[in-house]
Amino acid sequence: MKVVVETYGAQISIETGVLQIDAGESHTEVSLLHVTSLHIQTSARISSDALTACIKSGIPVYFENDLEVEAMLWSPYYGSIANIRKKQALFAFSKHKYVLIKRLLIRKNAMRVRFLRQISTIEKIQEYALKIEDINKMIENAPGKDAYLRSLEGNSSKKYFEAYNLLLPVEWRFEKRTYQNTRDLINNLLNYGYGMLYKEITKALIVAGLDPDLGFFHAAQYNKPGLSFDLIEPYRVWVEEQVLKTIRDKTFKQIRNKLDENGRLSKETKHLFIEKMTGFMTQKKILWQKRVKTPQTHIQLDAHQVAKYLLNFSLKDLLKSLQTE
Repeated sequence: MKVVVETYGAQISIETGVLQIDAGESHTEVSLLHVTSLHIQTSARISSDALTACIKSGIPVYFENDLEVEAMLWSPYYGSIANIRKKQALFAFSKHKYVLIKRLLIRKNAMRVRFLRQISTIEKIQEYALKIEDINKMIENAPGKDAYLRSLEGNSSKKYFEAYNLLLPVEWRFEKRTYQNTRDLINNLLNYGYGMLYKEITKALIVAGLDPDLGFFHAAQYNKPGLSFDLIEPYRVWVEEQVLKTIRDKTFKQIRNKLDENGRLSKETKHLFIEKMTGFMTQKKILWQKRVKTPQTHIQLDAHQVAKYLLNFSLKDLLKSLQTE
């Protein structure tokens, strides 16, 4: 059970293994046996005893601000962290990484093609789906070169969003896909949704003992979790699907101002989208990698699979495969 504390001034304590959460006139008690993570999203007071109890029970504690995780506390005993991260560092410079990179990119494109074909029979969209499939074949046979794989990934994304744009009502279509300083509705929704996913992936990686900042494919950037950026690829279609569901919702159509005066999502639009994304991530059970679980659970299980994958390599093998170029 994910426990979220979002009331300003709430107080969190512990008594005989039960979290006591006092928020104004509200009092909630939750046994640690049922808690998987604790998320504190506003100014709140938590006792050192409660923090210690969470850590000893293997429950990560997150201090969050909107989409950002400002601080995290977790047990230092999530498996062989030192061994995992040593291999993760070597893997990042190993030729073996291209097997995983290709798998992620191919999976992302395959999921997007499936989504396009399920949601529309428009001939133009089906043509885009075929082009993306052709790029997937190129990715599969591509040499292990970061720049070349990035160009193929960029080309497939460009074609996908040209198709995705055709799914939108004319008034909401965007001129181009933009990631920063955007002022149109759809780009804002997509970026916000990806931000929610990044947060989930980062937390899952930490629980799995991986370093979310040490990626394999995306260029290293200050204060950007490189591995989270790498592993988000197959999940992006979840956000893209929820964006469409949001703008087709009756409640959305009743919102007077979809964007605020600065071209950002209005509070009403943001609230509706968060409701859609959160419901999907935590309640909807989907078939993914031959498992039927919630998307949030799939992300955690996949993170553990990546850690297990890295641990299967010997240090000798990783050292031998380090790239010299």
